[in-house]
Amino acid sequence: TFGCPVYVLDGKLQVGKGVPKWDDRARIGLFLGFSPRHGRKVALVLNLTTGHVSPQFHVVFDDLFDTLRPSSGNAFPKSLWQQKAGFVLEDGTPVLPKKKDKKEPTTEKGREPSSIPGELQTDETRQETIVDESFEQGEDIALPPQDDDVMNVLEPELAKESTREAPMRSTRSGRNIRPTTRWLESLEQQKHGIVALLAVPWEVFHDDGYIIQEEMDNPIAFVASTNPDIMYLDEALKQPDSKEFQKAMIDEVKSHTDNDHWKIVTRASVPTGEMILPAVWAMRRKRRISTQEVYKWKARLNLHGGKQEYGLNYWETYSPVITWTTVRLFLVLALLNKWATRQVDFVLAFPQADIEVPMYMEIPRGFHHEGSRKTHCLLLEKNIYGQRQAGRVWNQYLHDGLVARGFKQSKIDMCLYYRKRVALLFYVDDGIFCAPTQGDIDEAYKILSEPVLSTKGKILHRAFVMTDEGSLSDYLGVEIKELPNGCIKLSQPHLIQSVLDDLNFNERTGTKKTPASAAVKLNRDIHGESMKDEWSYRAIIGKMNFIEKSTRPDIAYAVHQCARFSSDPKESHATAVKRIGKYLLATKDKGMILNPKNHSFDCWVDADFVGNWDRVYADVDPGTAKSRAGYIITYGACPIVWASKLMQEVALSTAEAEYAAISMSLRDVIFLMQVLEETKAELGWQTNEEVPKVHCKLFEDNSGALEMARLPKMRPRTKHLCVKMHHFREHVRKGLVSINKI
Repeated sequence: TFGCPVYVLDGKLQVGKGVPKWDDRARIGLFLGFSPRHGRKVALVLNLTTGHVSPQFHVVFDDLFDTLRPSSGNAFPKSLWQQKAGFVLEDGTPVLPKKKDKKEPTTEKGREPSSIPGELQTDETRQETIVDESFEQGEDIALPPQDDDVMNVLEPELAKESTREAPMRSTRSGRNIRPTTRWLESLEQQKHGIVALLAVPWEVFHDDGYIIQEEMDNPIAFVASTNPDIMYLDEALKQPDSKEFQKAMIDEVKSHTDNDHWKIVTRASVPTGEMILPAVWAMRRKRRISTQEVYKWKARLNLHGGKQEYGLNYWETYSPVITWTTVRLFLVLALLNKWATRQVDFVLAFPQADIEVPMYMEIPRGFHHEGSRKTHCLLLEKNIYGQRQAGRVWNQYLHDGLVARGFKQSKIDMCLYYRKRVALLFYVDDGIFCAPTQGDIDEAYKILSEPVLSTKGKILHRAFVMTDEGSLSDYLGVEIKELPNGCIKLSQPHLIQSVLDDLNFNERTGTKKTPASAAVKLNRDIHGESMKDEWSYRAIIGKMNFIEKSTRPDIAYAVHQCARFSSDPKESHATAVKRIGKYLLATKDKGMILNPKNHSFDCWVDADFVGNWDRVYADVDPGTAKSRAGYIITYGACPIVWASKLMQEVALSTAEAEYAAISMSLRDVIFLMQVLEETKAELGWQTNEEVPKVHCKLFEDNSGALEMARLPKMRPRTKHLCVKMHHFREHVRKGLVSINKI
């Protein structure tokens, strides 16, 4: 957007040099459009300090001015360019235009003396300069109202030009150009006090809501923590239970030492150029979900991964994790097939794997040894927590160990493994076994807890160190409770209470029957008051998203609406969040009850065609023109997947919006069907005499969308639909998916 803040990378960093650690990496400037003399991505940036304009490539734009809003917390940048250009004095007083003398002499070319280089330009000549530049670039601009003196100068010229052909003008470079008709119309409007409005095309705005929406698909990674039980070392030592943390620190160091995870070496023996990385303590109280009783004080010694350098001591960092979709599916399968389940925890999981490359770490503070922290350090021999690649190294080690013991990795979900009749799911170091009997699980558990030996007795893979957590009670922050009738209840009362505490709610706070008002449409509310509450908007949205994705689909729409405005929350958005909190207050102990009936996939999908359209905010919020899709996928009548999200493309009709929603939902359906087909082949589960066929029924209410999904015919109003929307037609043709009217 013209005039928006633009952040330019520091010149030293652009040429590969470094800057001091605490210095800014970028400077703020004013965007004046793209340079006509360079590539299309080279911006012209006005330096607020010097007043100079320069072409820049390494820039980041803030089209919506979010970084300048008071709610962003950033200091407003100091602008000196007006003073440098002579528009204002040092005390901020504007320079008034000089009175125009009708007998004032002109130069040889007919220009006013005030436009001679080296002299201070008046408002009139600045107006002329802007006009010339706009003509040169072929742009149409709207100018602010002029004062009487300037208008008196322009009116005679305007009158002449309105009665004859527009005269030729010359730019500062000497090129002759002719003013456009639209420029003359603009002058005529300003003559009568009419200011032309800037029509801002919404394509230039970047909707950050889409970025947040994609992040919210993985709630475990997106959740923000304001947990008071998580703290640094200095904070933990100030707590009443600091002695428990000190004991945990001693146990942590003893475990590393006893298991030969490191060895003490002199700093002089460290190879030249090798970094000695700091050691960081992370402290936490662990509580039981049901009673919130503290049962463990945890002290984790970490390597400072932020000091690592890419290509020197780390490369790839990605590590897969199990999704809640797969976990819920196997919970339902376990209930349907009356399978046994068990939860296991890998003790000090990461250090069970060897380190990827040799690394050195400082000796943690508070521990005594022969020598000094200044003369000695630790040579790491195992995969210590805190490394950038620690999760990936552990995942590869776990994969190799499982494959060596006869486990087979799923081709659909990388964190799902099969062995005989046993399925193993794991999220980092928390695993779940599912099998027909406890005996099958005992056999798999025993295999993992023993080393793998070669025919000559050599250890090919070390034994995994695990603890048997028994039947499922809580997993990834979700309380899993078995009811007397054999059903399973998933709930998160502790996390909901944490949200209520963050919102400062108490027993006297009122409640709501619904999480959102049907009469209120949230928008950017650019001119609304900034959020006044002291609680963290992003942190609460992160917690609510984790609750929604884990156990509470009833708040999906309300949470996703509020999440779109996390970058600049207003008072109206805070009110909407508090309404969700009041709804959760009334339903704090409620959860999702899994009570499967039969083997069957059902998908219920709908779309809201341009349901959030707002003409007032359409130019600053492109999301108002997007349709919203909502769907829920069940297996055995139990919810497995649900979503409420804006579509990426603008739909041109109700049928197109509904069809796009079908396409979005069936992406999840096809994934689940593939997992189920694989499970059936690997584990051979069945409940009837015959192995049931994996099939999904999708329910849709729009006749046009139904016809497009069933009959792949090219139509004038649907021929523009892209291939990605038609991906599921082959499944419909094969009979794996049937689409029904509802």
